[in-house]
Order: sequence, then C-alpha cells, then structure tokens
Amino acid sequence: VVLVIIAEYGKEYKDHEEFNRRYEIFQTNFKFISEHNSLPDEESEGIVLGINKNSDLNEEEFLS
Repeated sequence: VVLVIIAEYGKEYKDHEEFNRRYEIFQTNFKFISEHNSLPDEESEGIVLGINKNSDLNEEEFLS
C-alpha cells in the first residue's frame, strides 16, 4: 500500500533510511485508520478515515 502512495502522490525519499522511517509512520497511521473504521458508527460519529498523501507523516509534521 505504501508503494501506491509513493506512486500516486509522487513521494520521493532521500534514502533508504528515510523510506524506512516513513514506512513505520505509515504503518502506525494505517493501524489507526483501520481501528477507527472498525468502530461502530456511534463511536466514530460516522466518520470514515482513509489513506491519502499525508499517510506517511507523523502528527507533528501533519499539524505544521
């Protein structure tokens, strides 16, 4: 899935180390998305999360 993000959004990483770091962040975010989308509607307030161009960013990077 992370390779789809790289291709679809034109992501480029400077080296293998950065790719690995981004992949770990993506895995964390993907787990959060999957867990959230598994919640009943009353707990998730009907909000469905998905993968997008920001899926390889940590919270600090996303909010800046």
